[in-house]
Amino acid sequence: MPTERFARLGDSDIHYLEKGGGDQVLLLHGASFNAATWEKIGTMTEVGDSGFRAIAPDLPGKGLSSQGRYTEKGMGAFLEDFVGELGLENPVILGASYGGLAALNFAIANPDRVRGLILVGVSYKWIDRYEKNLNRVRGVPSLLIQGAADEHVSMEDARRLMDYIGAARIAVVGRAHPCYLDEPARFNKEVVGFLAEIS
Repeated sequence: MPTERFARLGDSDIHYLEKGGGDQVLLLHGASFNAATWEKIGTMTEVGDSGFRAIAPDLPGKGLSSQGRYTEKGMGAFLEDFVGELGLENPVILGASYGGLAALNFAIANPDRVRGLILVGVSYKWIDRYEKNLNRVRGVPSLLIQGAADEHVSMEDARRLMDYIGAARIAVVGRAHPCYLDEPARFNKEVVGFLAEIS
């Protein structure tokens, strides 16, 4: 079982789960989920038992975390504060949908502070001035995980994002937007395999 903790960020109490030790891997959930999702589908265990420190926060206003000053469009600022508070150094950041947008915005602002990205169901169209901004993460090792019939992000969107990042590959897992729910074992295998590749 992961350890439950809280971090105080200004006027926000941020709940997070933690398991394992070693290089840090941040797991960011989608808008309809919370940190417990990564425990339920086994990602916390697989990552933690593979020699990595898995850290999964409830994003502000989700799960057991208070909203505080962080807006939905300000998740990049939240990540800046969270990474700083926990003293994380060059984590790999996995983000699903809403969490993936936060991960990508953080990486655009801090490309030298990210070891790698795992983006699940994320569209390049969600990034402001994407042609200019995505160039900042070009070369960051990245894995894009996409559901075969994702109702929000097309396969063409995923391919375009891969082209912008450059150092990316696509893994097709399940069918739906939260594809990790369709095939959790395969999803976790892709995640752990990518972490091993870039370590």
